Amino acid sequence: MKPLITTKIIKDNGDIHTLELFSYKSAFVLHKHLITSDDKKAELFQKMRKFWGKWYCKQEIVISKEEYRAIVGFYESKKCKTYKNN
Repeated sequence: MKPLITTKIIKDNGDIHTLELFSYKSAFVLHKHLITSDDKKAELFQKMRKFWGKWYCKQEIVISKEEYRAIVGFYESKKCKTYKNN
């Protein structure tokens, strides 16, 4: 299965963050990968294994399309502010 969206960010400290968004039947799946040398951050991101002195971590979040519509509806009805990191 091919992701709808893939982002990759390399931080100044060498951390690599990758996020993939998949659409599967009645849900969206967010799949995040993190490669970091920070032990505390790796613990928060459920560290998996260590190689080349860095931790590989992954997280998955499944959001049903009904939940997605509720989230979008909330933001549209409340006219919430959004912020962009530069």
